[in-house]
Amino acid sequence: MYNDSCSALVAKYNFLRDHTGKGYESWHQMIKNKFKKERRPLVFIPEIQQKKTSSKTPPETTSTAIMTVDGTSTLGEDAISLGCHREKMQAECHKKHPNLSILQDKMARTRVERTVYLENHSTMETLDEYPALRFPIVLLAETNHQLDVDVDRSIMSGMGIVARKIIEECQRRATGRDLFKMYDDAKDAFAEESHRGLQLILATFLLPHLFREDPNAIYLINKDPEVPTPVLIITGNPFLEATFGVRLDYTDILTHKVDDITLWLATLMSIYFVFNIEYHKKVKNTLSFIEKYLMSNTPEGKISPTVIKMANYLFS
Repeated sequence: MYNDSCSALVAKYNFLRDHTGKGYESWHQMIKNKFKKERRPLVFIPEIQQKKTSSKTPPETTSTAIMTVDGTSTLGEDAISLGCHREKMQAECHKKHPNLSILQDKMARTRVERTVYLENHSTMETLDEYPALRFPIVLLAETNHQLDVDVDRSIMSGMGIVARKIIEECQRRATGRDLFKMYDDAKDAFAEESHRGLQLILATFLLPHLFREDPNAIYLINKDPEVPTPVLIITGNPFLEATFGVRLDYTDILTHKVDDITLWLATLMSIYFVFNIEYHKKVKNTLSFIEKYLMSNTPEGKISPTVIKMANYLFS
């Protein structure tokens, strides 16, 4: 349906046609991403979770567990029921197509226990015990619950507001030249209507340059990580075709790759929150800006005057 719609679009309006390929690849990707972003929040709607749970899985009969659809209640849980929830989570994660509503339910029921576990175990031990933390949507759900905000949508909206000024300021400083070159090369492969999406990618990657910080401590393009804190690993050209993964303690931690620029940033920030990781000093201002001004959450400790000054400029 995507192909049919995009083909008909460029056939009727020839000026919208891409300069390369079949003529509608950029439209196909934009529409696909739009539908994906619209579908993603639906899994949190109680009615949809109820439908998925009732149609795909039989109810569990653990005597001590309070079975609520949204999984927010942990009343009546004990060591036996918590163990059952972990086993169910681990079994579901090994399936080719895990039921995300079940994973979110088990994560919610083990939230208090997991917080204590995280404080006394390594990253890999935690991921082995709670493998649902390898799923971006689960990480986002945990952070959304913690902050009471839709992190992905908040970052996407905020970046849309400040992207133009980020690019202009970095151009003025003549910083991030490699990124600007990749961006310029990619523009020729897409119709002009797609350039706004490319600018959002460019602005996101320019953020650490804006604060005169080290981008290698937040993302790497075709390189291995140099820091143990969460880092986005990009294989390929992020403006054209690439795969996105996240490494923590130099290890890939995501079961599903992320292919959306705002989603990877939201996932990266979620990993910091879920695993309670302190911001790396090389990108502390960048991450503090994202947290306070894009995620609407006030970081612990004093916010740098540099961050406040830059935010005032970007949002003015």
